[in-house]
Amino acid sequence: MVDDSKAVMGIDLGAHLSVFACGALANFDETHSAETNSGIKKAYVPSCISFDDKILTYGAEAEARVNYEPKNLVMNIPMWLGVHDVRTARELEDRVAFCPYPHVTIDQGKVLFRVAFGDKETHVPLPLAIGFFLEHLLEKGNTARSTSAENEILPLVRGFSRSLRIFSRDAADGIIRPPEMAAIVLPSSVDARAIREAEVSAKMAGLTVTMLRRIDAIVNFWACEKLPQEYHKLVDLQKRLDTGAQDDQAVRLAVIDIGFAETSMAVVELSKSAPEEAKHQPQKEVLLKVLSNDVDRALGFVEVIRAVATHVAAHVEKKYNAQIRSHSKKCWRLHLACIRAIRELNDLPETVIDMENFILENTDLRMDCTLKHFEGLCEPLKERFKKFFERVIYSAGIDAKNIVAVDLTGVSGAARMPWLTDLIERFFGSHDGVDPQSNCKVRRTIDTSAAAAIGAGYFCAGKKYVASLVNNTQLGPYDDDDLREMRALRDEMIEIEAKELRRRAMKAKLQLYVHELRAVVDSPKRDETERDEESSKLLQDADAFLANISTEPYEEVKKIYDRVRSFFERTYSRVYNIVERKATGEGEEGGKQDKRDMIHVLNQLEGDAAKRLSNTLCVRRAHQDYREALNFIEGGQFELSGYLLKRGLTFLDRVKTSDLKDDDVKEISALKASIYVQLAKSECFQADEDGAIDAREQLLRDAVENCTKALELDTKREKAYLYRARAHLQLGDYREASEDAKSGELLAPADRHLKKIQEEIKLRIRP
Repeated sequence: MVDDSKAVMGIDLGAHLSVFACGALANFDETHSAETNSGIKKAYVPSCISFDDKILTYGAEAEARVNYEPKNLVMNIPMWLGVHDVRTARELEDRVAFCPYPHVTIDQGKVLFRVAFGDKETHVPLPLAIGFFLEHLLEKGNTARSTSAENEILPLVRGFSRSLRIFSRDAADGIIRPPEMAAIVLPSSVDARAIREAEVSAKMAGLTVTMLRRIDAIVNFWACEKLPQEYHKLVDLQKRLDTGAQDDQAVRLAVIDIGFAETSMAVVELSKSAPEEAKHQPQKEVLLKVLSNDVDRALGFVEVIRAVATHVAAHVEKKYNAQIRSHSKKCWRLHLACIRAIRELNDLPETVIDMENFILENTDLRMDCTLKHFEGLCEPLKERFKKFFERVIYSAGIDAKNIVAVDLTGVSGAARMPWLTDLIERFFGSHDGVDPQSNCKVRRTIDTSAAAAIGAGYFCAGKKYVASLVNNTQLGPYDDDDLREMRALRDEMIEIEAKELRRRAMKAKLQLYVHELRAVVDSPKRDETERDEESSKLLQDADAFLANISTEPYEEVKKIYDRVRSFFERTYSRVYNIVERKATGEGEEGGKQDKRDMIHVLNQLEGDAAKRLSNTLCVRRAHQDYREALNFIEGGQFELSGYLLKRGLTFLDRVKTSDLKDDDVKEISALKASIYVQLAKSECFQADEDGAIDAREQLLRDAVENCTKALELDTKREKAYLYRARAHLQLGDYREASEDAKSGELLAPADRHLKKIQEEIKLRIRP
């Protein structure tokens, strides 16, 4: 009997964004649909890893290093699977000019990242880097299976890094438990060498997995979700069309995936089957046969972004005599702005590329971009897409007109580009003369965010319409000796990280003791002892130590910690017992003890103990969070910025305004309004991201609410009207959007963003 409670996980290693879908085996049962079954948990993680001195960070945390310390950052990790010599490394360097490029050595086909880790240069092989990233996804999968989405983000950890405060989104109080069944989706372009590297990566993560090409995983998702019911709809449609099909009961469908780094396509045939023909398939009524599939590994959304970014960079150089250096922070900002512009041009005839303080400190970049101009920039790409489609159709042995429908998926900015949709329609032919609602063959019925990951989950659960990847030749540069060396390096790096976590956990406990000691010493109601010289001197020493601590070894931190702790035990026994309970987190069990202790203790500092902060400190920390959040927004880390802004509001809510002067109250009110506006901006931008597809509506409604709060504090905030109008527009509330845009224009008549919203509303409500 099959155990329906077994854990199943599908992992899509995307070039830009990795996705996992996890749940119990029963959640992937053929009677369920992934679109409606809440039992399947999904999460989206930027494909980044950072070797941050002595700590490994992943996803959004690692991506934030673009703003701070990019030298040890590896972005777009799966794209490195195609690198095996200097030539392919340079090709990748050109393609990812928008982000930091790590120091790399290519040694006999092996990719080695040269990073500073543990006070020395460390050469990290690509499979080990991917293995660490897979472990992180497993941690998130464990968390997703056991906690609700609302509790997924743990408190932000202060002092976790020298120059950046970091989230911890790991299962910090749990042991990594590999799922009983797992599948990894690799880029469609993988060869035998890359498959071997992926196998080694899975071993480094302790995973036993099946591997699928991305296009195969998407086809598997489509079949599991759509068959057999979709077959009958396509047969009926074909009967009304002139597709040239010789058999009315056999229909051909094209599935096209426009990915971040590559484009892949499959042509499938659906037909009535005899039971023995479909015995390997989950349902027996309809037989699915893949006639052909192919991939262009050098043609993806990144080429579209590069076309726009290159044009903007040339404009900046000509107008301002300023160059945008590849792999710089400024280049990353340009990349993000181009993505936003492309997405807006999917719905609008024109947009504005707008970046504050981009040229110089007080010189903004504002550049108009029309849809017609954008299509002109992409003209060379049109021919490449057309040749790719021709190649796949020729391989299938059919004509383009034989295709009854085209299901288009991929990253949201790419899959909705009007010029690409028009190209596909012209290539495959439209349904002229049929119902106007069905005039176009192109459909977008596939979940563009998690289709591959869920398709891999279905495959693990035994629902298989495609074959998995098998590396029978064992080709690749990594042998058993290499695996042993990688495991030894992995153990060494984990030990370095564990020691650093132990040091920081001890520092966190020391912070908690000092905080409680200050509360006792300064309290007017001392119930155990009066203020004395020893306690004051100890507090002074500890404060001085904490103010200067950065890389002091564990032993030094422990020495003063033991001194403070011993003093508490002798002098303030009641408080000592309270702090000990807080510092140890009684009742918790599991691995990663030091990291768990540190997060638990800092949770106390951020919550309970922080309520005692003075008005001045609360305002200061709110300002600090606000400034850092602005950097995150600039760098595209909207989730991190949202967390900081919300916490800044929490600090301001703790301020006792009755103790302040009127001018101070006005200053706090102005800061609150600014935070609400930036929070709404962050939520609007985050709602456009592929990873926010499931939370999009809630993010936009939160943005509306935050703008309203800002306007309650200050009715002259035109940006509050702007972002509330934008949120209403994205929600389809056109009347409210128009009213907000008009109100904003009264305050800022020259604001082009507000005018653009009015123009977009007219376009969308045009009959």
